[in-house]
Amino acid sequence: MITSRLRPHLDKLLLFAIFAVLSASTIAWSLRDRTPPPWDPSDHLRYAYDYYRLLAHADFAGFAREFFSAHHYYAPFIHLFSAIVFLLFGASRLTGIGVNLLSLAAMLWAVTSISRQLYAPAPSESPDGKQATPVALGVLPALI
Repeated sequence: MITSRLRPHLDKLLLFAIFAVLSASTIAWSLRDRTPPPWDPSDHLRYAYDYYRLLAHADFAGFAREFFSAHHYYAPFIHLFSAIVFLLFGASRLTGIGVNLLSLAAMLWAVTSISRQLYAPAPSESPDGKQATPVALGVLPALI
């Protein structure tokens, strides 16, 4: 009885379980690891902190200069999102972990939605008439 009620939500439960495992490992590793972050994560943190510092001091001219003139290797969305989270909750190690977990959730949801659109059979092609969801494809970006 309980399995028949959970079966339609199995994909969401599996996706949540994957998120929970990856989140727990991220939290444990981030709190335990005391070495400086490697190149890409440190760049992301530095860019986010640069935006946060300028916004926190209401230096909008400096922010515009940083945003439009400074050379960055990455698109600014995640850095701006991180800076806004830093403004709301303060810049700390835990806030950085929280931003990473929000980004992980968004990535898993987006990739699962894309894989559902690309690879799930049409309802008319599946045996029970429902659309199957290949949740396993949502895990690949996190594992890579």
